[in-house]
Amino acid sequence: EHPSTYLCLQFTSEQVAPKDSPTFLDYGTGSGVLAICAKKFGAGRVVGIDKDDEILDHARENARLNNMRDVEFLNGRELMPSSSGLYIADAFSAVTFDVVCANMLP
Repeated sequence: EHPSTYLCLQFTSEQVAPKDSPTFLDYGTGSGVLAICAKKFGAGRVVGIDKDDEILDHARENARLNNMRDVEFLNGRELMPSSSGLYIADAFSAVTFDVVCANMLP
């Protein structure tokens, strides 16, 4: 019963399903539900980002329970935004995403 999550899931399905394996970023992933659903809807690379390691552990466990082992969950400390995309961990090139979703309330 989270209206914002429902709207984000609707957005995710509309943006991911009709495309050919788009990349997907779930910013503020929390439980990982949007990232997991994006993968189930047919997304290619899926990355969920949050700032809390304990929350990320729960997201990873939720992905495992849903047989979505190839969904990546990263701490925001591992990222560096730039005008050309995100640098993830020690990557030498920026990554961009076809679809970005953030289900965060103030």
